[in-house]
Parts: sequence; C-alpha cells; structure tokens
Amino acid sequence: MIDPDSFRQFEHSGWQKIPQQYHQAFGELTTQSIEPLLDAAAVKTGTKLVDIATGPGYVAAVAARRGATVIGVDFSATMIAEARSRNPDIEFRDGDAEQLPLGNDLFDSAVVNFGILHLGRPDQALTEACRVLRPGGRFVIMGPNIRYLAAEYWDFYDHCLPLSHLSMEEGLVQADYEIVSVIPRFLPYTTRSRLPQHPLLIALYLKIPLAWRLLGKQFLVIGRKPLTPPA
Repeated sequence: MIDPDSFRQFEHSGWQKIPQQYHQAFGELTTQSIEPLLDAAAVKTGTKLVDIATGPGYVAAVAARRGATVIGVDFSATMIAEARSRNPDIEFRDGDAEQLPLGNDLFDSAVVNFGILHLGRPDQALTEACRVLRPGGRFVIMGPNIRYLAAEYWDFYDHCLPLSHLSMEEGLVQADYEIVSVIPRFLPYTTRSRLPQHPLLIALYLKIPLAWRLLGKQFLVIGRKPLTPPA
C-alpha cells in the first residue's frame, strides 16, 4: 500500500528537478493529446478553464489560443516558472491538485492531461475539481490505461498508481459527477514514436474510431458537475 504523503513528496521532488528535460522526455506524448482533450472539454472563445497539473503549460497555451480564459495549476514551483516563461500572458498558480488554490463554482471546464496517475490522493483531486467547476461544467481526464499497457506502464519509475477507464469512471461517480463519456482506447501511448506526429495525421486518426481500437492505449473520460447538488 502506497502512503499518499510519501508518494506526493516523491513525485514533487522528481518534478522539481526536470522542467528543462520535460519536453524531450514527455513532450511528444502530452502534446499530441491537447487538441482532442480541449475538444472534449468544449473549450472555445470565452470558456473559463482550469488546467490541473499544468506542467510546462502546454494545454493552457493551446486553450488560450482558442480564446479561453485559463488558469494553470501545478504543485511544482519550477514547473510553474517554466510555464510562465513560455507563456507570460497566461496565469499560472503554484498549488496542489488535491487542494486547489481557487474559489468555488468558477470554471466552465477542467482538464488533467496525463497527470492523474501522479497524485497521491486522486479521489481528493476529483472532488476539488468538482468544487471549482460551475454546475454543468465538464471535467476531462486523459491518461494511460493499465488494461492495455501491462508492460509499458511500468517503464517509468514514478508510475506507481495503476488506473483504467473503469477505475476512473468509478472515481468520478463517487465524487458525484455525471458521466458524459468513457472511451477506453483513445490515443496511442508512446514517448518516442516512429510514427509521424503531424497535427493533420492526428486529426485523421481521430476521425477513424476503428484505429482507436487497434492503437489506442490511453483513456478519455468526461464527467460533468450536476446542475443541482446530489440529494
């Protein structure tokens, strides 16, 4: 059994050390998913979005280019510094996904791109995201699906929390979300792919759901904050 506090300290120490190396190691994996992630969150001009576990701010930057008002949050001060240096016009806050430094009912959408498995208390993060969303707001989570990554999932030393689309759906239900969509196999999972990563090819892939069943190894799960509080 993993101790949540020890795991958080372990993760925090690691992310504090790698902001400059992040793009080389994980940039391809995280950036390929940004447009479909934001589409799932219905991000457009005027959307108020919180990007949780923002890292270097990749998702926040693309959302801002869509015309959204964005706040990025990350518990690594060095990652926040990197995000601010890359995107000086976007607001980034040093804060924990499990205790967001934000008020209630503020955002139309919230996203976590490949960050949920790095949290010591993911259940608490789901509850916090629900708190800061407006009623009817969407929470979109993308990440590697342990069901289809029995070997590759463990190739990184900090991948300690195995998650599937089913466990993610269960967590959202327990946090009082309504389930909008669960896609078990969505995008491929790779940090250094031999396949081209051009946006047009990714767009073509997304139009062929059959390809998802063959190549997809990341889940996409969408929850919605109820319009009225649960009884």
